[in-house]
Amino acid sequence: MNLDVKKLDFTRVYIRCHELKDLCEGLKTNKTVTCLNLKQNDINANQAKDISDMLSVNNTIYVINLAGNCILMDGMKYISTAFFVNMNMTLRTLDLRGNSIRKEGAKYIGDILSVNKTLVYINIQNNSIGDEGVKYISDGLSINDTLYRINMRRNDIYHQGAIHIANAIIANKRLAILEMSNNYYISITGIKCIKDAIAINKTLIRVDLYSDNVQLDFAFSILTSLIRNEKHRFDKIKQNAIALKCLVNFQRRFRERQYVPPNGMYVRKWAVEHDADQQTMFKKFKK
Repeated sequence: MNLDVKKLDFTRVYIRCHELKDLCEGLKTNKTVTCLNLKQNDINANQAKDISDMLSVNNTIYVINLAGNCILMDGMKYISTAFFVNMNMTLRTLDLRGNSIRKEGAKYIGDILSVNKTLVYINIQNNSIGDEGVKYISDGLSINDTLYRINMRRNDIYHQGAIHIANAIIANKRLAILEMSNNYYISITGIKCIKDAIAINKTLIRVDLYSDNVQLDFAFSILTSLIRNEKHRFDKIKQNAIALKCLVNFQRRFRERQYVPPNGMYVRKWAVEHDADQQTMFKKFKK
């Protein structure tokens, strides 16, 4: 394939089996394409093998988006093989949202995290991996030293899964952004385990953990840890709206409420979408 373009976007074109096969064959030798978007193409497990074969030899693609397909467990098995075959892989972003991977496929994601040295962002949102699947991924995260961000939203995570994630947070020395909102079944005990793990962790600067079981004292404890980590990472705390919104995302539950935290600090309107409120909260929290 002789292409001078850097990005190929095939979003929702419902690419046919033979077309995908030809595309992957061409990308095996292509040296210019760095971003491949195959979002929402009904790609099945057998077609995932063609993608795996391409990734096994390609050393130029940095981003691949496979969101909204039907890769399933078998497809993940094929894709994970590429990470063991190609030690010179350049892939940095892998988007696997909405592929019905479930707990069986999560095992292969854990395998990828345990060996890969290039991925900085992986998105596995909405794959119903459950607590067993989280265990596989947490095991991989515990030894991974390159991943910067992981999205695990909407994955039917319960109490035990939260404990697995907490263990990974303690062991991991690189992860900075953890997205776990809309896992509504995590218990208060599970949230507490994550809170305690974040207090030990030194790298996380953003946690998205929206849940009815996130109590206000938990929120302040997490925020304290994240501010500490950001100060350590950047050598100063960024006093602006974007930084505070990135630090913690609890605003939907606590908006328009008043609260006196254990240390006596008074914060009115937990509403991080408003700059003035953010600055007020930040200054009071910093004291």
